[in-house]
Amino acid sequence: MRDKYNVSVVIATYNRQALLKKCLSALACQTISAKDFEVIVVNDGGTTLQINDFQLPITIQIINLSKNGGPGRARNKGAFAAQGRVLAFTDDDCQPDQNWLKTILNESKKGYILGGAVQNALINNLCAEASQQLINFLYTYNEGSSNAFFTSNNLALYATDFRALGGFDETFTSAAGEDREFGVRANRSGLTHRFCDKILVNHFHKQSFIQFYRLHKKYGKAALTFRKINAKHTNTTASLPQARFYFKMILFPFKHKNIHRCGKPYIIALLLVVSQIAVGMGYVSEKIINFNK
Repeated sequence: MRDKYNVSVVIATYNRQALLKKCLSALACQTISAKDFEVIVVNDGGTTLQINDFQLPITIQIINLSKNGGPGRARNKGAFAAQGRVLAFTDDDCQPDQNWLKTILNESKKGYILGGAVQNALINNLCAEASQQLINFLYTYNEGSSNAFFTSNNLALYATDFRALGGFDETFTSAAGEDREFGVRANRSGLTHRFCDKILVNHFHKQSFIQFYRLHKKYGKAALTFRKINAKHTNTTASLPQARFYFKMILFPFKHKNIHRCGKPYIIALLLVVSQIAVGMGYVSEKIINFNK
């Protein structure tokens, strides 16, 4: 069957309508023709959304799910309903650059997963900046390895490749770990990760220190789920990070010029340490819960 659109944008959302409207408004300003793409919004069990909620000159399809099952499941629902040749994923708290879809279409090839630059748009929010710099570090640290992955707020690939992989693993019921598992599974299947910094989205993820800690603790819990799934597929247990990983992570804010947008690399480095303490706490607490079941 011939694809109806050149690209389908898939957005999972849950009760963040104000942010979602800004995301959709940014998509309405794309430099490619509105006839070339569709936007599929998957409401993951939140307050029912309707087309009339968004008066924009682009094609929007809304899928309202009856209960919250996690963003992996929601993205799968959208991706398997999509009619585009290429799938582009972003989140409701992101605003893509106006050339986002144009660049994705220019750079997309079968057998490749495209990842782009995600920029913290809340420059004065140091917790948000630290969270993004951790992702930037992981991209750099894992580049070219079997652990390479891209976060699902700026990710694109051919729809046929996505469906051949079976989509995101729906075992992950929260926004943590599902994109990492997807990337590692894609590597095993022979797909290639390719980063393009011209594929840009701005991320508006406001975080207090408590929210920052809880977010990374959630990542730690998801890390245990990832290890279990990875062991099932490979019959091996993924190794835990070594001292070299933490040493490079702490130095990262001082070596990369983009960190100096906020002018406080020492604080960012300290927050990166806190993030790993939270990850460790989440991992151990989840292991205890699983042991007691």
